[in-house]
Amino acid sequence: MTTPWRISIDAGGTFTDCIATTPDGELRREKVLSNATLRVSARSKSPRELVVDDASVAALFAGCPLKIPGAATERLIAEINTTQRTIELETPLDDEAIDALASRGVIEILSPEPA
Repeated sequence: MTTPWRISIDAGGTFTDCIATTPDGELRREKVLSNATLRVSARSKSPRELVVDDASVAALFAGCPLKIPGAATERLIAEINTTQRTIELETPLDDEAIDALASRGVIEILSPEPA
């Protein structure tokens, strides 16, 4: 019988802390926002395509809105390629969003599900 994952979660007002032990005994930690927003490091490859550090988690959010802190307009995610670590947007980024992404290096993916 395979050893199951052991997961502990502490949901706070601003952040939720997650600690997990893998079946191999490896300890993993993650701190996420408690408001169902996933923050991912990213850069612009083109106005319609972003390169992200970790697309495997982001892949769960295909079709969800994406926001760049410091930019006014949200974009919808059209497709996520986990192999190339890219996110394709339904509409291109404007200059304000490209500048905000270049200066902050982070995107927020908004889940429709409550945290």
